[in-house]
Amino acid sequence: MAADGAPYPAIRYTRRRDLGRVVLAAEVAPANVDFSAPGAARQISATDLGDGFDEVIVRSDTPLSVAPRQFLRLRATLP
Repeated sequence: MAADGAPYPAIRYTRRRDLGRVVLAAEVAPANVDFSAPGAARQISATDLGDGFDEVIVRSDTPLSVAPRQFLRLRATLP
């Protein structure tokens, strides 16, 4: 996805509105896919699909021009 004229890696996923106790977190890792210290990701949008679900878009805070190889994942945990 592009923001301010720069391309950023992003993920789009469908999220249930009632997650119970599940916590979702988008994480970014560099080219070596080391998620031990994930980089910053920000939620860009959450669109209500009208059926108890949202479509969510999350992107890295680092443009591809600065870090051309980035990996994103969605982590689901129970506290």
